[in-house]
Amino acid sequence: MNPADLASSALSIFSARFLLVILLPVTAGSLYVLCLVWAGTPDGGFVASAIGDTAGKLGAGRIALLLLALLVVGFLFQAALPVIHRFWQVLPVLPGRSARRRAHVRSKHRLEATRDAVGHVLTLPAHERGAVLLAARQAARRLDNDYPPHDAHVLPTVLGNSLGALWAGVGRSHGWSADAAWPRLYAVLPDSTRLLVDDARNALDQALTLTTVWVLAAFAGLPLLIPAGWWVLLTMVPLALAVLSHRCALAAVPVYRTAVQNAFDLHRLDLLRALHLPLPSDTAAERLLATSLCDTWHRGTFLPTPYDHP
Repeated sequence: MNPADLASSALSIFSARFLLVILLPVTAGSLYVLCLVWAGTPDGGFVASAIGDTAGKLGAGRIALLLLALLVVGFLFQAALPVIHRFWQVLPVLPGRSARRRAHVRSKHRLEATRDAVGHVLTLPAHERGAVLLAARQAARRLDNDYPPHDAHVLPTVLGNSLGALWAGVGRSHGWSADAAWPRLYAVLPDSTRLLVDDARNALDQALTLTTVWVLAAFAGLPLLIPAGWWVLLTMVPLALAVLSHRCALAAVPVYRTAVQNAFDLHRLDLLRALHLPLPSDTAAERLLATSLCDTWHRGTFLPTPYDHP
């Protein structure tokens, strides 16, 4: 391998996703802690003007060590991203986690009761039917967007339930099971659709990474700020940013859901072509084939079917 190829391989790890989703949040949180150290908080004071003075005196060696440390922490965060996702979906350290889960189950049951009330609409007076139908539609929409279909899969957090509803719902109208079909469908998406999906996923991942980084920065800075007196209130800054970042993560879930659902709506037949399977003649045939394929992928069994080689 020549030096140019070696340099290209080394730089390939710094993808746009790594820089935006991982390295930018880690750098922001690290700068917060470093500014506290440079301001003299370990000595019991806080001198804002000392931040620039201390940073300006850093030599090339120290700057290189800081950059290396940021990269190492960034790679650790990248490896831990699935754990970060699961943590904010389950929040194992949340007090009363079981009570919150039961509250979500009760909320789900209330929505189901409102949705199912449409079955009795004909027994109501004519002037009440419109309100019942509207409430039933809104409840059905909330159920699809906010909760997984089975009570056993309900989690104690809004984020966890929204993501559970996402992967239980996308593709379902066409007979596809997202957890089985999505890794295969993603591989055949055209660049334009994949870009939309990646942008939505990156926004969600970046928000969760920022939430984690700001919480960790607040806890790391607290023992530094306690000796500095009322400067300890600066801890509220990363905590407020963590709350804002978490709200951004919640707002990113519907966008991600729309992007994945659009991928199923527009390109699910491209997956059948890539598998060299005959295209279904109608929606009923598609649902039958999609259900059979997803069941086969779930169980790892064999599905006898003719091939269609163009």
